[in-house]
Amino acid sequence: MSVRPEHAELLTRYLDGLIGGDYAALAALAAPEAVQVMPQSGERVRGAAAFVEVLRRNPNPPTLLAGPFLTSCRDDLVLAEAKFDYGGRPWWYVDRFELRGGRIRRQTSYFGEPFESPAWRRPFVELEPTIDPKRWADDGDGQPVQRTVSERYFQTLIDRDYEGTIRLLHPEVRMLYPQSGERFGLAGFRAEAEGYPGGLPTARAIELGGGAEEWVLTPTGVPIRVSGDADTWFGEASLVYPDGQRWFSVFVLTFREGRVWRARGYYCPPFEPAAWRADLVERFDPLAALG
Repeated sequence: MSVRPEHAELLTRYLDGLIGGDYAALAALAAPEAVQVMPQSGERVRGAAAFVEVLRRNPNPPTLLAGPFLTSCRDDLVLAEAKFDYGGRPWWYVDRFELRGGRIRRQTSYFGEPFESPAWRRPFVELEPTIDPKRWADDGDGQPVQRTVSERYFQTLIDRDYEGTIRLLHPEVRMLYPQSGERFGLAGFRAEAEGYPGGLPTARAIELGGGAEEWVLTPTGVPIRVSGDADTWFGEASLVYPDGQRWFSVFVLTFREGRVWRARGYYCPPFEPAAWRADLVERFDPLAALG
């Protein structure tokens, strides 16, 4: 779904301020009650002053490598996907911005390192020749997709009902893992579902906030946050693999003819909270049970 011009302009100013170190400009973009959440480290920043001070103190300010690519998932919800260099290390970055009154009200940030396409998956995927988020800008048909359709898609994934998932995929579906540059269709999805080494993960909840209406409780009792409108939707979850590793996952879905036409997935491991911002954040448990 296309981004409103005023939202695109706001987030462009945010990125320019972040890259250029213009903290006065950043302060003007944050609502007084602004909140930033980092589920991977269990950190939450409250208030515009702390929001900006965290950016100011960063010992490794980012350099933009690719993007950003902006997607509107709802009138007040915009996703930003980009690749940054942090201190010599490349990271993919996915930010969920909730905007109100021309300011950033809430920001949920995920960070994922690039990874190599695994050898077992190579027969089923194509590799993107260049890393350019604008290449992913395939639009849906603009027709509203009911929440129940997107909920059902995520539920089939969580419940490992992959035949049910396939029924919700468009015949010409294209899925993309930006971190590895892998692009695949129905055959690749089926191969991954049936042959993932060690077994696919189970899903658990992430940070419980942002409005109860955004949370879906699956038949197996697993909550997942799903947000969107029209033909574009966004889902967030925490994955637990059979070997005990925990990763966060975010997916962006675009629908055509009522089925998933394009999907982008990111996989983001937990990391330790940074000592340099310890006095500016509060800690929380992103895997807390529903209360």
